[in-house]
Amino acid sequence: MKEPSVLSFLLFFLKRYKLNFAIIAFMAMIVQVSSNTVWPWLLGELVNAFESSKSIDAIMPLMILVILYWVIATGAQSIKGFMFGITRPKFCADIRSSLFNIIMHHRHTYFVNKYIGNISQRISELPRSAQMILDNALTVFGPLIVSIISSVAAFFYVHEIISMMFSVFLLVYIGITIILGNRASRYCDESYKSFAELFGCIVDSIRNHFSVRIFSGLQNEKRFIQVAQNVEIKKSRKAFFFLEKLKLLLGAWEIISVTSILWVSVMLWQNGELNVGDLMFIANSMFNIMSSMWFAVDEITYTFNEIGICRQGLTLLKDEDNNQINQSSEKNNSIISITDGKIEFQGVSFKYRDGVKIFDSKSITINGKEKIGLVGFSGSGKTTFVHLIMRLYELDGGSISIDGQDIKDVSVTSLRRNISFIQQDPILFHRSIMDNIRYGRLDASDEEVIDASIKAHAHDFIVHMPEGYNSDVGEMGTKLSGGQRQRIAIARAILRNAPILIMDEATSALDSVTEKKIQASLDYLMQGKTVIVIAHRLSTVLHMDRIIVFDKGKIVEEGTHTQLLQKNTHYQNLWQMQQDGILPNEKCED
Repeated sequence: MKEPSVLSFLLFFLKRYKLNFAIIAFMAMIVQVSSNTVWPWLLGELVNAFESSKSIDAIMPLMILVILYWVIATGAQSIKGFMFGITRPKFCADIRSSLFNIIMHHRHTYFVNKYIGNISQRISELPRSAQMILDNALTVFGPLIVSIISSVAAFFYVHEIISMMFSVFLLVYIGITIILGNRASRYCDESYKSFAELFGCIVDSIRNHFSVRIFSGLQNEKRFIQVAQNVEIKKSRKAFFFLEKLKLLLGAWEIISVTSILWVSVMLWQNGELNVGDLMFIANSMFNIMSSMWFAVDEITYTFNEIGICRQGLTLLKDEDNNQINQSSEKNNSIISITDGKIEFQGVSFKYRDGVKIFDSKSITINGKEKIGLVGFSGSGKTTFVHLIMRLYELDGGSISIDGQDIKDVSVTSLRRNISFIQQDPILFHRSIMDNIRYGRLDASDEEVIDASIKAHAHDFIVHMPEGYNSDVGEMGTKLSGGQRQRIAIARAILRNAPILIMDEATSALDSVTEKKIQASLDYLMQGKTVIVIAHRLSTVLHMDRIIVFDKGKIVEEGTHTQLLQKNTHYQNLWQMQQDGILPNEKCED
């Protein structure tokens, strides 16, 4: 997805609430024009009336206009406030929901290469920034421009020289803002980017607080964050100093312009070309406009900063891998139909973005309802193999089909609904146990969830928790032990009951007694399914129909445990090393 500009992004969401925002902008314009043009004119007319007449009858119409002015201005301000209250929350919620939807469709590598804290920070900040930019555009800058135009017209009615001087002042003012504003925006971009990186570092350290404590790494984390913080301080100072210089330059020009216009106005009054009321109108209008412009300059500072934040937030919409999965499959509504579960790799090639090639023209067939074990050293390609089946990565060449259906020609959602995946180290949602198990099948009843838990040997520990199935598991499941998290994951897979089952050392976090108990549940789960088991403990795959041996992205052997031992090659060496304790029975990562 192409990264949109800030303007096109704002206009996209603005269109959804165009009537609401039109009312807000119109009310803001009434308030601004009333303050900068109408009120000074009324004061000028009152002064002229008091000077020329002592009759209350002559002054009364103007007094009525003054009261009417306050009623209209107050009403417009209230309507604007209520409309903001109605529109802002939904506007921000729409942006937030759209961001979440787009980001969750990005490729797997996007999340691998990003700080999660950085992503969440931008999701949080972008709606707020978009709202602030729009608020300023509709209630500060737009109405100010309209009030300035009305004042220029009124000045021309009073005296053309005043109108011309004020026009020149405005043109120079706008020119300075446009010329220097682009550079200010770039500095603000850099400032917020460094802040987002800093926030990502902080979240990463907090999330790994356990490792920080057990390795006594607090001082190291402080230094690590301080480096990012120093960069953020430097970038922020550069941005804000430049903005303050811009404000100083605009302020100096305002002082010169106001002084010149007022001096010329006094000269015109002395020459009899202006009366006291006209002078009062010009002075009041000028000061009100200058006050509004001073406020606008302050808001320009914040607006440039918000534009920088918004621009950085919009980078979330762009998947650096061109989001090919979305483009090629989510637009495809084809639903995969799996009956046998036969998986075929045909000339598959794949390499990571860093250029490391994992597979090169790989071809292999896993028959339907066959139970396969994947073994090999860490980094040999086992986990990548199953990730390609689930389309967490996109192929560089070749194809993968299930029951004769190319997986790139069906929707990713339908593909993954037909696969149960039990991770080596499952991470749970910060929700209840019931919610975490039900995630396997969202329409499952409580009874079905409990039944799956019993089959996964999770029910006994769940019912002894403070709130049973309604107990909160903590962030990433930190309130549960590794074995408990693993049983929750197995219960989730049992509930899903998909025709293809992939397990990444699913019993690695269980003690030997619990593993023995749960093996019966796993045997039940595997019945009638195509099963792929990533094994680091070779004892896990002894009874598989076939064992596939990986080495450096290549399949070097395949066969049953007995057949592979007789070959006296790579698998036999792995087996012997594990038996001798050279290759530990432990978890590894591919």
